[in-house]
Amino acid sequence: MHTAQSAQQGQPKPSFTEIVLTSDVPGVGIKGQKVKLTMYPSEVTQQSLILETLIVGFKQVGFRAEEACPEFLVDLDTGKYQVYGLNNTFKLVNVVSSIQAAIPEVDVDRSLADYYLVERALGGFVPAVTQWNADNSPGSLDPKAGVSKRIAAALELDKEVRVWTLYTTSANWNANNRATLGAGSEWTNANGDPIADLNARLNASAQQVTDIWFNPLVAQAFLAHAKTRDWIKYVKGDSAPTPKEIVEAQQNLRENIDFQIAGYPPFHVVGSKVLNETTGALDYILNDTVVLTSNPPGAGTSGDEIMTAKMFRRRGPNGTGYTVIERPIEQGARGLHGGTMLAAGNAEQAQMISNVCGGAIFNALA
Repeated sequence: MHTAQSAQQGQPKPSFTEIVLTSDVPGVGIKGQKVKLTMYPSEVTQQSLILETLIVGFKQVGFRAEEACPEFLVDLDTGKYQVYGLNNTFKLVNVVSSIQAAIPEVDVDRSLADYYLVERALGGFVPAVTQWNADNSPGSLDPKAGVSKRIAAALELDKEVRVWTLYTTSANWNANNRATLGAGSEWTNANGDPIADLNARLNASAQQVTDIWFNPLVAQAFLAHAKTRDWIKYVKGDSAPTPKEIVEAQQNLRENIDFQIAGYPPFHVVGSKVLNETTGALDYILNDTVVLTSNPPGAGTSGDEIMTAKMFRRRGPNGTGYTVIERPIEQGARGLHGGTMLAAGNAEQAQMISNVCGGAIFNALA
């Protein structure tokens, strides 16, 4: 029997079963005596049983690469696309003529640019023995499902890092479309001016900016800054939030956070993180750079509009841009019993289309 001491060592509270002895039992009791038998949960349950109702893990919040750099499906891994230059839209030409003079003429400012794709794939092996054990263990997760989710998450993380690295590389922007905030002018400093900084980048863009992107730390500094609050108060006054605004704010807490301020394109908060293997910390993928992009609906089909960047992606045999495979591995080819190989991937490359559309503000935080 268990003693009172064992119950005090953090054990679960025991349950009791009462019996009546039909004969004398040395060390337990005499005939007719009632005896309580102590039974702990660990003695009546299967300790290796996995709960089916509690499965925990981490989920990325804020993957936004697909929004910031929309896909463009292509059939070939290398190719060219047409670019109609600034002169077509912005260069002033002579249109004065007369009834007998030669008519002024113009040429179309057109050039070709190259794109190329990079093959990307990731796989995982599920041994047959692992699958057998899972199939015969109540509550176990399907190993194939687990590997598939891991592959998908890794591919998405890779894409997220590539897109925001593209946008936060200073050399990818035209000199007139990027700015680096000096000491004392960051958005965490009272002397900084987020509104003026944004205005300068919006005005420098050759095409209307459609989106502004920053990480949560920069977003918080932006909204907390006195210059931002002054602007919001200027356009909205002291009126309380409307019921619609309250509902939208509550909804944003469960999704990617977006907000809008009168006079500016939509603001998007990029909360995705990546493990810093040097420090062990989780760092925001988008650093303290504010990224402004231009991606008008339908841009890229008429030559009348352009976008900041595109994700070129091979269309592939199924037309979706992604390929997923599951194939058996024979016994002896990998381990005695073989198993199943799962893999997924694509061929894609994020590429700047126009470095004068949109812009970037570097070092927004001190």
